[in-house]
Amino acid sequence: MRIRERLIGAEEGKRDVYLCHGFCELGDTPFVAALEAMREFLVANPNEIVIVVLQDEGVAPADVAECFERSRLIDFVYRGAVTPPWPTLR
Repeated sequence: MRIRERLIGAEEGKRDVYLCHGFCELGDTPFVAALEAMREFLVANPNEIVIVVLQDEGVAPADVAECFERSRLIDFVYRGAVTPPWPTLR
């Protein structure tokens, strides 16, 4: 936190969920925008799948779920069992 404060100063800006590595203040992508791009890809390519692995440091599961809702990607999310057997792609 001391390094971040020396580099960019006090925290400011809108709170939201972002994709970033390290210090989000030095570069980030709004999570909803990334999910919207995934949705557009899946609509244009209905035979494709995307696997998303989240490292949610400091982000509540409810906030992540809200991003999927806001992006309308939620309709493409697999909601079945988390244990095998999983359905096949065809």
